[in-house]
Amino acid sequence: MTGSTARSIAGGDNWGEFTLASLVVTFLLAAFLWQRVLRPVAHLTDAAVAIEHRRFDHRLPPLGNDEFGELGTIFNHALIGLEELQVARVVQASLFPAAPLQSDGFHIGGQSISMGELGGDYFDHLELDDHRCAVLIGDVAGHGLPAALTMAMARAGVLQFTAEGREPADLVEGLNRLLFGLGGRGRRRFMTFQYVELDRSTGHATIANAGHGPALLVRAGGGQVERVELPSYPLGARERFAAPRREIAMAPGDVLVLTTDGLVEVRDPQGRMMEYEGLAALAGRSWHPDPLAMEERLLAGYRHHLGDGPPQDDVTLVLLARLTSG
Repeated sequence: MTGSTARSIAGGDNWGEFTLASLVVTFLLAAFLWQRVLRPVAHLTDAAVAIEHRRFDHRLPPLGNDEFGELGTIFNHALIGLEELQVARVVQASLFPAAPLQSDGFHIGGQSISMGELGGDYFDHLELDDHRCAVLIGDVAGHGLPAALTMAMARAGVLQFTAEGREPADLVEGLNRLLFGLGGRGRRRFMTFQYVELDRSTGHATIANAGHGPALLVRAGGGQVERVELPSYPLGARERFAAPRREIAMAPGDVLVLTTDGLVEVRDPQGRMMEYEGLAALAGRSWHPDPLAMEERLLAGYRHHLGDGPPQDDVTLVLLARLTSG
């Protein structure tokens, strides 16, 4: 073998070793790039697509301890929050009545306006028997899924206790014990609550209260407005308390106005609150023989007081009206 031939073979061996080493390095770089960059980016892209298509049950696997790992954790927290929000929407939407209740010369209806995607206000009405029905309104401390679940528990308790034939005050006290018992280990939830049981055959309404603001009784024509004050504790605040109650007689044209504090505490552009005096005056001016027209007048007065500013709190308004003609 000549010297040139030996050098040629040696050079070929060196070139082969270099090529192999280059392939190994390329492979290792590709694997590193995939593991540290491309794989996390692919997972993050999948998460973004899942959010876009509202698949909030999607979760990212652990992406490491670097910036991609932090992004993955943030995405997972966002997905969990969005999933809870979606569940809360479904729960909350099922709690509100689909339409007003009108029968035997009475009308019960209302509106709830949330300042965000999910509010803490709640109202409902239900038939008890041929002559009696119930109206309930509440304001849960907080928003989101915990508030929606508290509303659902309260409604379930109302259905159970009305099926047992409980009187209004006993029903409210039972709800309080229920929410207090479910709120252990620092997860206590508070809810102001007002329950009205109406006997349509007599026109008498019994109001029981748990920390909720006064109802307003607007007499026919709007010339007289009475605050129905029943001071008490919110549901869940104490293990036991005696729920105050009051019975009122409703004549044709009378309207019982139930609200949450968002309507009472709304501030105008100069920072002045509506307060109960202002709400009572507005309710008197808004009286109308058609409860739906009165409801719109009240909400128009709220919007006028608010001005151009954004909503400051959830607002719920419920009217229980004895019609001037059946």
